[in-house]
Amino acid sequence: MAEFNTVSLAKRDWTKFLLFRILRYNLPNLCETVVHRTTTKRALSPARGAFAKEKRLASASLDDFDIKIIKALGQNARISVADLSKQVGLSKTPCHNRIRRLEAEGFITGYRVLLDPVKLDLSHVAFVEVKLSSTRSSALSEFNAAVRDHPEIEQCHMVAAHYDYLLKVRGSDMRAFREFLGGTIAMLPHVQTTSTHVSMEAVKDDAVF
Repeated sequence: MAEFNTVSLAKRDWTKFLLFRILRYNLPNLCETVVHRTTTKRALSPARGAFAKEKRLASASLDDFDIKIIKALGQNARISVADLSKQVGLSKTPCHNRIRRLEAEGFITGYRVLLDPVKLDLSHVAFVEVKLSSTRSSALSEFNAAVRDHPEIEQCHMVAAHYDYLLKVRGSDMRAFREFLGGTIAMLPHVQTTSTHVSMEAVKDDAVF
């Protein structure tokens, strides 16, 4: 029995000795790893904070007064600064300064005149789906440049669909449209096929945000 206890004690002492050796030579490395991870995490925190702050500033770049000014100018771009300031609840000078800032920062890109297409004999609207023979970058660029040369094409959108582009074309009547479709759109670079949808009525047609 004494011999058994002596052997068991020797085994326990040997185990303790091995554990001591492992901790002695590996504990500094373990501590260094923990410190490194903690330092790295703390070093990344300011960057995350800066990104979050930048994101908050971007989302807060327009306040309620700015939005009121944009909506009012979208409804009537010829409104006077005096009337606009009363409408949004500011004095004239701050209101004028905000308009200039919105223009400088690109929120307001310009002012346009709204025309009556019926009185101008331009009430015929058609939407044309265009599929190209190639969707290489060079082919898309050539098509985009050609489309911009034709005022009859009011809008041109590259779309994710079974075709590549959707065009909004305005003209006087169906005959004029057919001539434009066959003589111009079909001749645009890389056009393979087209499909037309004629608008019967413009239920909503404005770009006021």
